[in-house]
Amino acid sequence: MLLLLWSMLSVAVPVRAQPLAALEAWAVAAAPEQRLAEAELEVLRQRAAAAAAEPGARAFGSLSYSDNREPTDDRTVRDYRQAAGQLGLRWPLLGDRQAAERQQADARAAVEVAGWRRREVEADVKRLVATAYLQVLYSQRRLRLIEAFLSDETSALAVLAARQQARLLLEADRLGFASMFDLARREQAREQALHAEAETQLARLTGRKVAPLQPQQPPLEVHCLTREALQARAEHDPAVARAAAEVETRRRLLGLPASGGVEAGLSVAQRYSRDMPGQSGSSAVVAVDVSVPLAWRAARDAQRGVAMAELTRADLALESRLAEHRLAVERGVADLELRARDVASATRQRDAAFEAWRVARLRAHRLDGDVLERELQTRYALLQASLDGIASRHRHDLARYGLVALHGSPCATQPTAASPPGQPDTAPLEPQVLAALSGMAPAQRRAAAVAASPGTAPLAWFAWRIAPLLALGGLDRLPPATRRLMVSFSGTEIRALGQPQAAQVLRQFLALAHARGLTVELLLGDPTWVRPDARPRLLALITQLRGFEFDGLNLDLERSQLPAAQQADWSQRVVETIAAVRAVTPLPVALTTHHREFQDRTLVEQLVAAGLSEAVLMVYVTREQRVVEIARPLLAAHPQLPIAIAQSIEPELPATESSHQLGQRASLERWRRLDTALSGHANFNGVVVQSWEAFGEAPP
Repeated sequence: MLLLLWSMLSVAVPVRAQPLAALEAWAVAAAPEQRLAEAELEVLRQRAAAAAAEPGARAFGSLSYSDNREPTDDRTVRDYRQAAGQLGLRWPLLGDRQAAERQQADARAAVEVAGWRRREVEADVKRLVATAYLQVLYSQRRLRLIEAFLSDETSALAVLAARQQARLLLEADRLGFASMFDLARREQAREQALHAEAETQLARLTGRKVAPLQPQQPPLEVHCLTREALQARAEHDPAVARAAAEVETRRRLLGLPASGGVEAGLSVAQRYSRDMPGQSGSSAVVAVDVSVPLAWRAARDAQRGVAMAELTRADLALESRLAEHRLAVERGVADLELRARDVASATRQRDAAFEAWRVARLRAHRLDGDVLERELQTRYALLQASLDGIASRHRHDLARYGLVALHGSPCATQPTAASPPGQPDTAPLEPQVLAALSGMAPAQRRAAAVAASPGTAPLAWFAWRIAPLLALGGLDRLPPATRRLMVSFSGTEIRALGQPQAAQVLRQFLALAHARGLTVELLLGDPTWVRPDARPRLLALITQLRGFEFDGLNLDLERSQLPAAQQADWSQRVVETIAAVRAVTPLPVALTTHHREFQDRTLVEQLVAAGLSEAVLMVYVTREQRVVEIARPLLAAHPQLPIAIAQSIEPELPATESSHQLGQRASLERWRRLDTALSGHANFNGVVVQSWEAFGEAPP
């Protein structure tokens, strides 16, 4: 017999949510486009420094040696050698100086323009980061919905197959319903590809590995994104500012005097020489050199014409950039308003689809016929409407961030608690939608179980030891009414899962259970996991188990099992734990705890908002009427949450709390009656027995 699952001590750090601002800061420092712009700016700075050092006085010097033969008169020739040296300074005048000043002005202007160009690249990089970030954010939301819908594929297909075999459903119709899951998987593959591409883009831009990423909703102010405010900040747009800087540069160059090609220079030099043989000598030289083109007037006019043409071109470029900015603002504001209306419309459609699903679920509970298929149809329609709603919010945020980029001021990135104008808040229904998509309704499960085993009520079992179920024929020993297993593992079994053979045994067990129409959930129980210091071990274990096709996750977290000093803040800690678990798994999350905890309506609302999909309430009372009296108010108080009732058959508990002394047959009958008594509540999710091992030890 193989023992399963790896050690809970394995290291796996939960992914922390990464704000958009941090990714933008990393990208501004590390993006290839940004580093290239910085390098180009540095080249121009160095050229400007070189141009500034180029003009001004120049020192010059020379050394010469000559062998001379010179006649002094008709009969005498002087034969001597001469060594000479010269030092001097030269100042450029007129055209030379003007050319140097123009070159310096051009170099400074190039640096200023390149600075604005760098800001343009920075804005583009931030836009790319925001686009990829939003893609990751909304792809994860869409994938979460799709995975919730697909999590019940096995159960739904089993029900459809059973109805088709009973000649209650045509084969063509069964294939049509089954194709819904195929379409969902195709959409899942597309979203996974977009998600991976966005994470790759973020890694390229930030220069570091950012996947897996759990993004936050970017907090964006909108009070500064009005048409008037955006138009008033046109000069802060990098492209407009760059064009304005170009205009100012051309105006300065036009103001420089033009000499019409006349060039001049002034030089001062001291010369020393010595004749050999002979005496030493010296001379001082002051020289002015002038170069005048014959058509100097034409040259002067041509220079001025070039400067005027460049200024005109810069003015037209600035006008064009301003027009483009105005058009971008108008288009962006109009697009944001349109996207806000799309969000409102998609939200209404999603709400309508949810209501249609709710009605179909109620009918599936109370009526016969094809109501099960209709519930599946409405659930798939709810998936499509929810995906459309998320897509509309995605487009809205892209439009909103486009206006933020146009504004470019800190006002656009300050946190705000208010929802943007024209954008409805779709958060309240999200937990209910996930719960609706994550599986068949409780009434459906009971109907399917009754169809399979007439005269019985579907049962769920806590199985704290997996080994007996993994043994050959282990599933055959389950009562016929069993439709749900919550399996747990010992530490030894956990460590053994590192072996490929053991992992394969678990996968085969899950496949066999699913083929029999059973739902298998992972049962994890340790009261200390609600503590922040112990919670990472729970998240690490959940993350490691993603490779196994469990249908859900059940957390057994009881306040009374903690030391008295740690019980006061249990409510807050359990909400935080559910939220943390929901962030690392797409599986439906159930909480097993004492029924008195759910008398706190605020706590239940917080748990649902955190992502809780189901509650399994421990009502360890054997008197059936008392169980009904406890359960009914709780079921009625929380209609949005599926609730199962846990009963005990443990031998160590007294007869008032456990049905062990009654034996197996009487206990099964008691649980059937209890299921019948509570089945009038649409959110009743059946009876769960603690535990399968204790049931096997009870008398027949």
